[in-house]
Amino acid sequence: MKEKTMGSVNISGAGSSGGGTFDSVSISGAGKILGEVEANEIRVSGSGKFTSHIRAKTFKSSGSSVVEGNVTAETFKASGASDIHGDLDAGTFDAPGSSKIGGRVKAREFRSSGIVKVAGNVHADTMHLTGVEEFHADVEATHFQSASALTIGGLLNGDTVDIVLVGAVTIREIGGEHITVVHPGERGTAGWLLPSYTHTLTAEVIEGDDLYLESTSATTVRGRRVVIGPNCRIKTVEFSESLQIDPTATVEQHSYTGRNTTPTIGRNNAEAPAGWARQQAQQMNFTSGINFANWRNPLVAILMGTVGIIVALFVIFLITALVIPTIGIVLGVVFSLLVFLLLAIPVLLLVALILKGLGLPIERYFHIRWRR
Repeated sequence: MKEKTMGSVNISGAGSSGGGTFDSVSISGAGKILGEVEANEIRVSGSGKFTSHIRAKTFKSSGSSVVEGNVTAETFKASGASDIHGDLDAGTFDAPGSSKIGGRVKAREFRSSGIVKVAGNVHADTMHLTGVEEFHADVEATHFQSASALTIGGLLNGDTVDIVLVGAVTIREIGGEHITVVHPGERGTAGWLLPSYTHTLTAEVIEGDDLYLESTSATTVRGRRVVIGPNCRIKTVEFSESLQIDPTATVEQHSYTGRNTTPTIGRNNAEAPAGWARQQAQQMNFTSGINFANWRNPLVAILMGTVGIIVALFVIFLITALVIPTIGIVLGVVFSLLVFLLLAIPVLLLVALILKGLGLPIERYFHIRWRR
């Protein structure tokens, strides 16, 4: 949009202003703008409410903002809490905070590292998700990358779709040319800390040219070159060139739809293709250091919480025993009993993982579904 030479609005306390065309709008207190606004820059660091549509070159909200109309901006960044009742059109959408959009979203670049909820369709050239996202309708992106707790109620469509599973991911349908779904840590030394039933994808239909899937439950998978990787549960697979099934995967039935009389079908260990998803999954491996997905994993949380409690109890017992020996003896007995009870938790989890490794169907009895 063109640079404006109009005046500015600055609300630092509690106040309101009428709409109009401005150079800048700044709200650092509790402010309300009545009517449509067009500005070069809008900044909200307090609590801002806009009663109508917004057109801006830059819209940044680090506080709490509510827009009762549509928003059109070249740059939209919400590091606080934003609630847009209408549509959002942006060159760059960046949401490290909490954002809720009641309409559709159209952007060249869509980035989310916070909490985002969108009621309408989403269309973007590139999407990069590392937070918690909930899309109620269709999502379309040329390049789609997700390492997040993700829910899509409609169709996810893209040329390249890369998904690293964080928690229970649910997508109704997925379509694209290249689709890769990778479980974090599955191939690394941390595989036992990130069991397959903790990070899963559930979908009705997955369709594309080149498919690689891990820890996926789907009714129908359809593609040219299909690789069903570890811990997948697929009802029907349709392929036109090749099909590879990992020994840990279950495919109820598969059908060849190509023209060759001898289709390529293999039953061997699958390896994730090189690319963003594989690289991201390796970076999320527990042994590589502290990572959001791992430390929010329920199993890791239980194990680390147990260790933390034991260490804290030991420190308390040691200090008390040195200061008051008699009380220290009593606390020592209590400490021993508590350690025994606390150790029972990871032992039971370890037994469950061993049973799962033996292929027993313990998911029906022991199932952790993680949701933030």
